[in-house]
Amino acid sequence: NWGDVFEATRLIITLGVIRPLLTILRDLGWVSIAACILCFGFALRQPSLAVLSCATLILIAAIGYWDKLLITFNLVMIGTLLSLFV
Repeated sequence: NWGDVFEATRLIITLGVIRPLLTILRDLGWVSIAACILCFGFALRQPSLAVLSCATLILIAAIGYWDKLLITFNLVMIGTLLSLFV
């Protein structure tokens, strides 16, 4: 009885939240995201963490796993926001 409701909810979340957010992250590019992580680490007064995080992102982009990282990050971020909402 609830199949239609669950399917509609899945479509709304997929088409209205997950795909647009993934498009935004892809449009930003790895350089700007790595720079934001670097600046965020320095803002927290953790320069070693900032450099290590930025270097890790650059390494992930260099070996070709950037798209898979964005998909994983997107799903984790959406799941975290949904759990905070609940």
